[in-house]
Amino acid sequence: MSTPKTYFITGANRGIGKGFTEKLLLDPAKAATLNSLPKGEGSKLIILKLDSQVDANPAAAVAQLQKDHGINSLDVVIANAGIAHSGTTVSKTTPESLRDHFNTNSIGPVTLFQAVSPLLQACSTGNPILFPISTLIGSIGSQDALAAFPQLTTYTVHPGLVLTDMAPSFIPSGIDPASVGAIDVETSVTGLLKLVDSATRAEFGGKFKNYDGTPLPW
Repeated sequence: MSTPKTYFITGANRGIGKGFTEKLLLDPAKAATLNSLPKGEGSKLIILKLDSQVDANPAAAVAQLQKDHGINSLDVVIANAGIAHSGTTVSKTTPESLRDHFNTNSIGPVTLFQAVSPLLQACSTGNPILFPISTLIGSIGSQDALAAFPQLTTYTVHPGLVLTDMAPSFIPSGIDPASVGAIDVETSVTGLLKLVDSATRAEFGGKFKNYDGTPLPW
């Protein structure tokens, strides 16, 4: 007999999240609400309110899970909550839409992880799983988007670990900057300008480059 697992699923009220819930409780079955979903023997459904755009919501949901239901460990967390309501190009999207999507789709999974991390670490199987749901549309490596602006050369660069006023955030106290590859501003800027001068769409388009021109993995 397999060991029971505890799953934490966000966005379970509709779509893929609801599909996960149906499948895990039993087999897919049409139901009006989550409470009416058929449940297999030993399965239990707990419904919590969690708004991914409210920073404190994940922690509050986990606290409720512990206080009201006595659940202090999780085996699998499926970060499924997300939105997609714009569907326009970068040149036409609005700052409001960007903030809305970023809050839910980027910050939301981070605050969720911060909240569930202690419960995942307490997983009795020794193999806790965090399972974020993303989309091919967000693939950085996809070249399809380049077709929308064929005359544009665009690429991303890493300027190096540059000794600016932000460097202390990345270099631990007491560590010699040179030992971790830190460079001065002139070295960084000189390399970056060489990339600008030599950039072609065929060679650089959609790529991630270091300040010295070497390729970096996405």
